[in-house]
Amino acid sequence: MTQSKTKPNKKNMKHSLIKRKLGRVEKAVDKSIEKAEIPGAVIIARMPREDEVLDFECVRGHAVLQPERLPMTRETVFDLASLTKPMATTAAIMLLVKDGLLTLDDPVAKVLPAFGDRDKEAVTLRHLLSHQSGVPTWEFEPGWIVAGRGAGMVPGHVFGKEETLQYCSA
Repeated sequence: MTQSKTKPNKKNMKHSLIKRKLGRVEKAVDKSIEKAEIPGAVIIARMPREDEVLDFECVRGHAVLQPERLPMTRETVFDLASLTKPMATTAAIMLLVKDGLLTLDDPVAKVLPAFGDRDKEAVTLRHLLSHQSGVPTWEFEPGWIVAGRGAGMVPGHVFGKEETLQYCSA
């Protein structure tokens, strides 16, 4: 982040406060890595503020610890599949509910018409968000390459002809 060398004003004070708060984020990440709560983290933020943009970047630790230690980089790709629903989808849906554009009891097909195919027209947003949709388990197919971790997945693994992995987060 850039900081002006002019005398303090409201704008500079805001920037200073933001820098201090982001410094606390860096310390929290470092502490979590030291306590082995997480192997590493990448945090990138861009904040438009009063005719300028404040950029923040924090890259710490390792992307993977086993079978070998791979350092975290700005370009590290994360498998966020398990986090997408609580962190992004739920928040977005609830904002639409707050604005009166949706209700939790609306059918998913209202927003995604193709979702109503194959006897899923009665599935509501509430069903999906509470893991009660009855949507069948999804399976990886032979030849697919695993890019993430979790649910028994090993990054880089290529599925063979007779091999499947079931995954369901609905």
